[in-house]
Amino acid sequence: MSFLLSVWHIVAKRSIANWRLLSTILIGVIVAVAILSSVPLYSNAIGDLSLRHSLQNTPIELLDLQVYAPNYYIDYDEFESETEKISEKLPIKLRQMIRQEETWIQSQTFNAYYTDRPTPGGGYQPTGFFSVYSNLDQHINIVDGRLAQPPPPNLTQEDINAPDFAIEGMIGSETAEILNVKVGDRLVFRGISGNTIGEITIELSAIIDPIDPEDEFWFLNSQAFTFPTVDEQGNPIPPTAPIFITEQTFFDIVPEFFPAVKASYNWFYYVDIDKISTYNAESIKSAILKFEHEISQELQRSGLFTSLGNLISEYRGKLTFSQPPLFLIVFQVAAIILYYLMMVSNMLIERQAGEISMLRSRGAGALHIFLIYFTEGLIICVIGAVIGLLVGAFLFGLLGKTGCLLYTSPSPRDRQK
Repeated sequence: MSFLLSVWHIVAKRSIANWRLLSTILIGVIVAVAILSSVPLYSNAIGDLSLRHSLQNTPIELLDLQVYAPNYYIDYDEFESETEKISEKLPIKLRQMIRQEETWIQSQTFNAYYTDRPTPGGGYQPTGFFSVYSNLDQHINIVDGRLAQPPPPNLTQEDINAPDFAIEGMIGSETAEILNVKVGDRLVFRGISGNTIGEITIELSAIIDPIDPEDEFWFLNSQAFTFPTVDEQGNPIPPTAPIFITEQTFFDIVPEFFPAVKASYNWFYYVDIDKISTYNAESIKSAILKFEHEISQELQRSGLFTSLGNLISEYRGKLTFSQPPLFLIVFQVAAIILYYLMMVSNMLIERQAGEISMLRSRGAGALHIFLIYFTEGLIICVIGAVIGLLVGAFLFGLLGKTGCLLYTSPSPRDRQK
C-alpha cells in the first residue's frame, strides 16, 4: 500500500512540475480521440443522408409494397382468406413501417353495350371492367350524382333475375364524355362465363374524378379512370370503361351473372420512409425477401412488387465505396497526431533522464519507475479519452446545426407540394 502511495505522490509532484509539457501531450490525445470518435458519427450521418436522398428521389409508389394475385374466381371467402394469409406473413419489420393499407380489385374485361342506342361492333366495340377500391370515397370528387350503393340486404333471387334489375356503378368524367353517357344512363356488360354468355346491367349513379390523379393511393395507375382512345401510332381504338362499384356488389351480385368470371386482387402497403434508416435498412431488405418468398409459396400465381429492396442494395453498394476514403483520410490525420505525441513523449523521457538516474540512486527499482511513468500515461489517456469523446460529440453536434449535414435539394414530391 505504501508502495502505491509513494508512486501517486511522485506522479503528483512530477505532474505539477511538468504541467506545460504534459498539457501539450494531453491536448494531442484529446484532439486524436475527438477526431477518431467523430468518424463513426460522421460516417453514419453520411450514410443516412445518402439513404434519405435515394428514398426521397424515388417515386414513393415504387417503394410501397404491392401484392398482386391475378386470375382468381370471385369468391369473398377466398379473398378474405388470402388477405389473412398476407397479413400473417407480413414480417414485423415491415409492419412497423407501414402507414396505410388499401386493396384494389379488377375484374376481367367485358364487352360494353348501350341500352338507349345502337352499339358499334367489330373493331369499335366498347369494353369495360369492374373496379373496386377500398376507401374510394375519400379520394374522389363527385361531379354529378351520388356514391354507388350496394344492393339492398333483402334482395331475393327473383329480384336479381328481374329484367329491369341493375347494379349501381360510377364512371370517370372523361370516360363518360367519350361514351356520351350521364347519370341515370345504363350500360350492359356482356361476356363469356364458363360455357354460357352472361350479362349484367349497370346504372350510372355518379360521374367522378380523382381528387389528385398523382396521389399515392392510385399506385401510378394512370388508367384508373380513363383509357386512351388512340394507340401509339395515332390510330383510333375502342373505348374502355372502368366502372367503380362497391365491394359488396362485386362479391354478392356479379358472380350471379358471371359464375366463372375471374378477377385480379391487389393489396397495397404504403411505406413510411421516415422509419427507414441505416440502422434497419439491411433488416428491412431481408424482411422483404422473406415476405416475397412466403407470399409466392402461399398464394398461387402471386407476386410482390417493390423497388425498396433493390434501392437498399444499391445504397449499401455505394456506401461500401464511399466510406473507405473517409476512414483513410481520418486515420492519416490521426497517425500524424500520434506521431507527434510519440515525438513529444520521447522528448519528455530524454529531458527526464537525469531524474530517472536520481530515482535509481535513491533506491527506486525498475518496477517503481515503470509504474510512475505508466500512471502518468494512464491518467493522460483517461482524461484525454473522456474529454475527447465529449469534444468530438459536441463538435459533431455543431456541424449538424450548421446545415452541412442537411440535404437541402427538394425531392420530386417536395417540388410537387
